[in-house]
Amino acid sequence: MPSSNWKGLSRSLLFACAVTAAVATSVAADPYARPIAELDALVDLPKPAQSQLSPDQRWLLQATPVARPTIAALQADTIALRGLAGIAIDVKRRLLSSEPRFAGFSLQSSNAATVIHHIQAPELGFFLAPKFSPDSRYLSFLQADADKLQLQLLDLHTGQRVPDLTTNIALAATALPINAITGVWYQWASDSQSVLAPVAEPVPADLMQQQLEPSVQQSVPQSDGQRQPQRTIQLLLKTQQQQQLFAALLSATVQQFDLKLQPTKLTAPQPLQHFELSPDRQHLLLATLPLPYSYQSRVDRFAIDRQVLDLATGQHTDLASQPLDEGRKTRKGARAVQWLADAPATLLWRELRQKKRQADTLWLWRPGQSTPQLLATLPWRLEQVHSGPSQQLLLLEEKSGVERASWLDLNSGKLTLWYQQRIASKAYPGTPLTTYDKEQSRLVWQQQKLLLKRESPARQQQLWAYDRTKPVASQTAQLVWQSQLHVREQVKAVFSDQSVLLERQSPTLPPALWRWFPAQQIQLTTAAVLPASWAGVEQQQVSFERVDGTKLSGTLYLPKGFERSQGPLPTLIWAYPREYESQQDLQAAVPHPLNYPGLSANNAAVLAAAGFAVFDKVTMPILAADKKLANDQYLPQLIANAEAAVAVLERLGVAKRGNIAIGGHSYGAFMVANLLAHTDLFAAGIARSGAYNRTLTPFGFQSEHRNLWQQQPLYLAMSPYLVADKITAPLLLIHGEADSNSGTRPQQSELMFAALRGLGKPSRLVLLPYEGHHYQAQESVRQLLAEQYQWLQQHLAPQPRKASAVVVTR
Repeated sequence: MPSSNWKGLSRSLLFACAVTAAVATSVAADPYARPIAELDALVDLPKPAQSQLSPDQRWLLQATPVARPTIAALQADTIALRGLAGIAIDVKRRLLSSEPRFAGFSLQSSNAATVIHHIQAPELGFFLAPKFSPDSRYLSFLQADADKLQLQLLDLHTGQRVPDLTTNIALAATALPINAITGVWYQWASDSQSVLAPVAEPVPADLMQQQLEPSVQQSVPQSDGQRQPQRTIQLLLKTQQQQQLFAALLSATVQQFDLKLQPTKLTAPQPLQHFELSPDRQHLLLATLPLPYSYQSRVDRFAIDRQVLDLATGQHTDLASQPLDEGRKTRKGARAVQWLADAPATLLWRELRQKKRQADTLWLWRPGQSTPQLLATLPWRLEQVHSGPSQQLLLLEEKSGVERASWLDLNSGKLTLWYQQRIASKAYPGTPLTTYDKEQSRLVWQQQKLLLKRESPARQQQLWAYDRTKPVASQTAQLVWQSQLHVREQVKAVFSDQSVLLERQSPTLPPALWRWFPAQQIQLTTAAVLPASWAGVEQQQVSFERVDGTKLSGTLYLPKGFERSQGPLPTLIWAYPREYESQQDLQAAVPHPLNYPGLSANNAAVLAAAGFAVFDKVTMPILAADKKLANDQYLPQLIANAEAAVAVLERLGVAKRGNIAIGGHSYGAFMVANLLAHTDLFAAGIARSGAYNRTLTPFGFQSEHRNLWQQQPLYLAMSPYLVADKITAPLLLIHGEADSNSGTRPQQSELMFAALRGLGKPSRLVLLPYEGHHYQAQESVRQLLAEQYQWLQQHLAPQPRKASAVVVTR
C-alpha cells in the first residue's frame, strides 16, 4: 500500500471536531487538496468521443466532449445559472445547463481512419448539437461564446465554415442568438437548403434585474383538493415575478436560415417549447407554454398549446394540446406529437386511454382535416413508434417489464401482433435496429427483411433478419452477423453495402469503431491511452450467489502486481441498489464481462491504482416476490447482498472481513448508511450525494410510488437517519453544495452528519462548492480523490486509527 499522503489537506481546510469538543482551524492560500500522484494522473482522463454517421453513410463525425472545468470556470457558470421551473438555466446564453458540450469536431471518411476536417471551439466557448444536413453536404452546430449561442455551418466539400465567426468579428457580434432553454432542437429542412432555429427574444432589463434582487412578492400556492403526489423537486418557480421571467426567457421566434445563414422570420415571439417542420416544408408544428405556470411541478408538466402553421397562407390550426398536470403519472392529452417521416404532412401522437391500466390510443391528423383520426386502441402503454416500409408503423408497447411489437398498416388500419418478450432479456427475438433520418427513428432493412439485434447465451451480439409479414415465432430467421468471442462488439449501424459499423472493446482494449466487411476489417478510431498509473491493474468479472440463490456479480479491480499469496488487501465495495421484477430482469442487467473499464476519476475503480482492491458495480438487487413490492423486503435483501459480496471476496483471498469498506453515490449512498446501521460487515463507509431521511421525500423515491402516509412503517424502517445511533463504523459524507437533484438536497448530508456528530460517531462531511449531483471541477475531483484515499488509508489499515467527527467547509 502507498503511504498516507494527504497533500495539504489538513492545513488547507476548516476543521470542527465535535467528539472531543475541541476546535482546530487553519487556513492556507490553496483551499483544495491534491491526491497522491497515482490518482492525480487520472483526474483529467478524456471523456469518450460521441460518434455520428452522416445520412449518406460517407462521413463519420467524432465529437470530443469538453474537458473538466476549473473551479473558477464552474463558479462563473454557476453564477450565470438560474433555477427556474425545476431546471437549471444559463440565462445569458439561454441554454439548458445539462446539454452535452463539445470542445471540437473531427470528420473522416467512414472507410478510413484519416481525419479530413477538424474544427476547435474557441477557448472560452464550446459547441453543441452537431447535425448533418439530409444530403450530407453540411454539418450544422451551435457555437457558444460568453453570452449567446450562434448557428454555424461547416461545408464538408470545402472544409470552410459558413460564416467563419472566428475571423469575422463584426458578423459574430450581430449573429442572432439561438434559444435552447428547453433543449437544442433546431432542424434542417428536408431539401437541405435551409435550417430552422428558435431565435431568442431579448429579456426586459428591469425583469432580469428584479430577479437578481430579493423578491417582495408573496408566494401563495394553493391546492384544489385533488390528489397530486409529486417527488421532492428543487428549483421550482416561487413567485409571479419568476413566472414572468421564465416566460420571457422562453420567448423566441422561429426563423429560417439559408445556406449563408441569412434569416427569414416565420413566427411571432412566443414562449416556445418546441417546433417541427413537416417533410413537405409547408407546415410548422408549434408547441408553446402559456401562462400561468405551476409552483409545484417542473416545466415538463406545464400546460402545452399546439398549433399547426400553414407557411403559405399564415393560417393557424389549434391542435393536440395538453393541460397542466402536477402529478407524476402519465399525462392526459396528446404526447409525442410529431410528423410522420414517410408522408408529406401527417401528424401522429398518442394519448392515455385509461389511466389506471396505462393503455394508449394512437391518433393521426393531416392539414385540412376537421378532426383527428383514431388509428389504434392499444391494450398497453405505447413507448416507441418506428417508421417502416409501405406505410407500415412498428409499435412497441410496454407493461410490467414485457414488450409487445405490432405492425400497423396506415392504409387499412389493420394492427397485427408480431412478437412479445420481456424487455430486460432481449434474447428472443431481439431489439429492432434503428437509425435516425430527418430526425425521426427508422427501421434498418436488408434485402426486404428487418434487422434485429440480440445477445446470445455466450454474450455475443448478433444480427438476425426477419420477414415482417410473418409472425416472429413462425419463421426461421437468418443470422446476418455475430461478434467474436474474445472481444465485445456492438453494432452501431449497417451500411447499404451490408458492411457493419461496430464498436469493439475488451478489458484491455479501449472502445474503438471498426468497419466490418466479410473479407476485411478497418479500424476507424483510436481511444486515448490510459496513464501509466493504471497500467497493470487487473480486471475480472466475478459471479456469486446470495443465500437464497439469487445470482449476483461485480467487477473486481486488483492493483498492479497483486498476488493472492501475499494475503488479503484493504478493499472497497462500490454498489447501487436497484429494484427488479424478476430474476430474469436481474441477469439481463449484469455488466458484460468483456467491457473495458470506463474510467473516470469520479468512479471508485480508480482507487485500484492506489493499492486498494475495488469490487465495483456489485449488483444489489431488491426483488419483488410473493405478490409483494420490492421495497417490502428492502433491508433483508440488501443485507443478504452485502453478506454474499463480503463472503466471495474472502473465498477469493482478496479481502478479509473487518478490513472492507462500503461506498456508493446517490441511492448508493443511502445503501451505505443502511448497511452501516444494520450490519457490522464493514470497517468504514463512503456516501456521496445521498438522501438518508425518507420522511423528507414523502411522495416516493426510486421506484417506490407509495407515499409516506400509505407506508409510514416502510419509510421509517428504510431511513438510516432514524437509526444513526446504530452506526459505529466511520462514515465519510460528500455532497455538492449546488445539488438540485430530486430528493438529494445537500441538507440531507448535513442533517446526517449533525446526527452522527451529536451521537459521538466517527464521521466527516465534505461540501463541494458550486458542484451539483455529480462533481465536475478539476479541483473538486482532486479533493474527492484525496478524501476517499485518506479515509480508506485511515480505516482499512491493519490497526485502524480511531476517528473523530469532522466537518469540512469552505
